[in-house]
Amino acid sequence: MVKRGNKVVRLLPNSKRSQQILGLSFGVIFSIILIIFFIVTAIMVIKSFLNTRDCSQEGMFVDRLKTNVQDTWNSGHTSQNFPGVLPSGIKYVCFMDLSRSPEGDYEDIGYDLSIYDKRDPSRNSNTFFYPSKETCIKEKIIPHIDVDKITETDNPYCVPVRKGKVTLVIEKTSGSGLVTVS
Repeated sequence: MVKRGNKVVRLLPNSKRSQQILGLSFGVIFSIILIIFFIVTAIMVIKSFLNTRDCSQEGMFVDRLKTNVQDTWNSGHTSQNFPGVLPSGIKYVCFMDLSRSPEGDYEDIGYDLSIYDKRDPSRNSNTFFYPSKETCIKEKIIPHIDVDKITETDNPYCVPVRKGKVTLVIEKTSGSGLVTVS
């Protein structure tokens, strides 16, 4: 029933007026629900693409670092700059000797990274991205790195990542069997 002025008009279920009122509001509600669904789906897809991009950046950084360390290790005496690009969530690239206690400037980070020693001591990881919650690759083994020399004074030895960019110096002196990174 609908009140019009002083008269009360009864709408029948089959009348055109009741179908129009109900049809319009159902259509509007259904359209709003569809729009919300499409927006939420688009946000999830975009987030997934961004996460994939970040993970691939980390993987490419690690692969390039391994290759450059290997090349340096194979040479007699060399020093080279290694520029890298990492996702903006990563603040440090760290090298740590998990068999020793954390000490030095980045001692707090070392305590956070020392969980990897307790998780799987056989892995002997030496390269870490920090903070770990922001990364896909949390820790990695880079062969031929002289972790003892790198972490002589600071364990872990961390290099800051600024605006997604980091530059490492990969170096091998003649007579040295391993490569240092600074």
